[in-house]
Amino acid sequence: MKNTHLLSILFGMIIFFASANDAYSQRRGTKKRPTERDRTERNERNQRQSEFQSLPFKDRLWYGGNLGLGFGGNQIQSQFFAGIAPMAGYKITPDWSVGPRVEIEYFDIRSRISGARNSFVLFGASAFTRYKLFFDLFLQVET
Repeated sequence: MKNTHLLSILFGMIIFFASANDAYSQRRGTKKRPTERDRTERNERNQRQSEFQSLPFKDRLWYGGNLGLGFGGNQIQSQFFAGIAPMAGYKITPDWSVGPRVEIEYFDIRSRISGARNSFVLFGASAFTRYKLFFDLFLQVET
């Protein structure tokens, strides 16, 4: 009997809080009237966007990439790595870019015990999208 009563109180509290949260999320706030500063900022943003839209294709391209070089080892093996990954981006907006990236990596692994040596080259390609958050900080997603 006690457990049933406790469960019904718990169930009632869950229903109450779930419905209270839903009701609150439907409430409408008051709309803030734009100030002169808001209108000025919006006009400046629109002007920068229209100037950007008029840029030719070649001025929207940018280039970059990565270089890699690594050495390592222990008493069993030694390792060497070298790689290059160039990329080219196209600016869709001043802050958002898309483009391709290719990579070539060389690995050399030598066994100090048996003297065996394995070396191989890896090739790869991917597409990316990048969004500049502020200054030189950006968020990039690659496939």
